[in-house]
Amino acid sequence: MIAILMSLMLSHHADGSAWGWHMSCARFRQRAQEIHMDQNLDLYSRLNLVAYLRSKVEEDCDGITI
Repeated sequence: MIAILMSLMLSHHADGSAWGWHMSCARFRQRAQEIHMDQNLDLYSRLNLVAYLRSKVEEDCDGITI
C-alpha cells in the first residue's frame, strides 16, 4: 500500500492542480514493475492500478502493456 501511495505522490503535477497530474514513461514503467511484484495486492487490484497509472502517461511510450 505504501508503494501505491508513493507512486501517486512522486508523480509531477504539470498543471499545478492535484487532479491533473501526469507521469513520465520511465516513471510509469518503474512503478508498474513495482506494483506487479507487490504480493500484498491481489491480481485484479494490481492490474487496475497499473491501468490507471497508464492513463496518466501523456507522452509516447512504445511497448507499454498492462
